[in-house]
Amino acid sequence: MLTHPCQKKLIKLGYITDIYFNYLAFNLKRCYMKLLALFSLLTLFTFAGSKDLATSNNTVYYFCLSHKRTPPDSTINYILYTDILKIDEDEQLIKEKTLEWSQLVKTQCKNTSGCTADLNYYYSVKDAETRRKEMLTYYKNLQKYQVEKIAFQ
Repeated sequence: MLTHPCQKKLIKLGYITDIYFNYLAFNLKRCYMKLLALFSLLTLFTFAGSKDLATSNNTVYYFCLSHKRTPPDSTINYILYTDILKIDEDEQLIKEKTLEWSQLVKTQCKNTSGCTADLNYYYSVKDAETRRKEMLTYYKNLQKYQVEKIAFQ
């Protein structure tokens, strides 16, 4: 029983017998199945391991910022910001902190057009410090901005 196109040629040339060809084909299929299973397991463990590594560091560092809602004009833009704080990387917890910051900003906002309430978080304290330093450098012009650091937990 010939099943593969190459099988007939190989048998005619005397390189292989019908039984040996079927034996090789069977073993080749088993080998491919083993390789496929091995590849699947490696892929599974690779992604499972990377998820564990990603979730093992579940602390984020954040600071809050508030500025004028409308684009800058000739009036003073009052800027509120906080220290860099840390929190667990939990979506619900971050939403709660953002809501607390928003409520605090509403009571302390001095901009006539209203204020934004931004919570900026980063996976390393270095990234948070760098970004906050850039922000403070941007707002250092005292003729345009009045910057105030406020306490927030």
